Amino acid sequence: MTLYWVQRHTIQRKYDGYRRDFTYVGTLAVMAQRGLRWNWHIAIAATVIFGVATDCLMTMMVTWDINRSQWFWLGVPIIGQVPHAVRFIVSNYIVVELIEQGTEGALYGLFTTTNHVAAPFGRTTAKIVNARFHVWKDDIITDTDTTQALRRQGEVSKRKATECWTITGGSSLLQGSNIPSNKPSSFQDDNDKVLIRLAKLMAQKGLCSRREADAYIQAGDVLVNGKQVQAQWLTVPLDSDIRLNFRAQRHQNEKVTLILNKPLGFVSSQPEPKKTPAVQLLIFENECQVLSRVKPRQNVEPLSLQKMAVCGRLDVNSTGLLLFTQDGKVAKKLLDPKGKIEKEYLVRVDLNLNPVTSEVRKKVEMLRAGVTSEEGITYRAKSVEVLNVNQLRVILTEGKNRHLRRMCKHVGLGVVALKRVRIGSVKLESLPVGQWRYLQPTDQI
Repeated sequence: MTLYWVQRHTIQRKYDGYRRDFTYVGTLAVMAQRGLRWNWHIAIAATVIFGVATDCLMTMMVTWDINRSQWFWLGVPIIGQVPHAVRFIVSNYIVVELIEQGTEGALYGLFTTTNHVAAPFGRTTAKIVNARFHVWKDDIITDTDTTQALRRQGEVSKRKATECWTITGGSSLLQGSNIPSNKPSSFQDDNDKVLIRLAKLMAQKGLCSRREADAYIQAGDVLVNGKQVQAQWLTVPLDSDIRLNFRAQRHQNEKVTLILNKPLGFVSSQPEPKKTPAVQLLIFENECQVLSRVKPRQNVEPLSLQKMAVCGRLDVNSTGLLLFTQDGKVAKKLLDPKGKIEKEYLVRVDLNLNPVTSEVRKKVEMLRAGVTSEEGITYRAKSVEVLNVNQLRVILTEGKNRHLRRMCKHVGLGVVALKRVRIGSVKLESLPVGQWRYLQPTDQI
């Protein structure tokens, strides 16, 4: 605030110290002559309240951009020296007058030490409270008078939805041009550089979702080749170095991903009549503390978090691993058919699979080869393995509606129970039924 908002100069800071000392000493001199007969209760209370109110008023007026003059920033604290000096005189005389003779020095030293001990605790508490609001240097810079003036002139306006900025590869110059909103997202320039919309490229690189990318770009939270950019329809070369600044990166890191061992009778996402959504189980009471060793910074019950998406649904009669996430990158990776993420299921059927007769072998081979329904939809499995007398282990890399149940039905197998135990390398393992845990750093999707 001092450096970027009020732009206080170093020499003014030096003179400010002299003015404060002069005001403080002058107040002490006046108090020594005229203030010794005041009511000390009222004097201490009034000076404390006045000092706090003055400091708050100055800070709020600067924060709300009512007055960002360095003279205001430096002048108001000088006024605060008056109640500080009054309180110093009153407090010291009170100590001397009230304590017993012979102990004045010891108690005065104790009184002074107590006052100074509170200071570091107050500063530490203030830093902890301030840090919860996540306001840092970049946030201050984006609200300077210079930035506001540029924004009013339209040079960094967020309202120019059709303004297109082209960043030439290896160059730090930004060239602007108005392009219709139906302009293709990628095209060829004079230097044979393939250009693509920045938001689309960010999503392809896995930095964030495309919608988040648009928001980050508008907020000025994206760096391209080391330069901050802030425009709606921005196109860049495919080989551009794209990074998120600390604020956007912090927003990404705060997103929550967790897994739930879904019980029978719960629906994965959209509520059905007389059925309870599985998200209702995401309360602190159901958290598996033993497996949730690493937790996110925000201590918020997952049930109340916004945009908790289910990645890979399970029907109401299926159980096992259900993954919820706020992270668009995770959701895209899991739901993208091209990703070929493995999902492992244990399927209990109504047929004795042991011994492996020719009939059993034929059904298993049909499952491995894939089946095609009457509607022409093909259902495939990456692998099918007989585990025991009536259980199969099936691994899928795609997920159509009621995929396994329809495969089994097509070959004449009835599904008695279906349980998902793995997505990628994320395993259900010993997570109790109906409980959930946060995704851990060792989990790889």
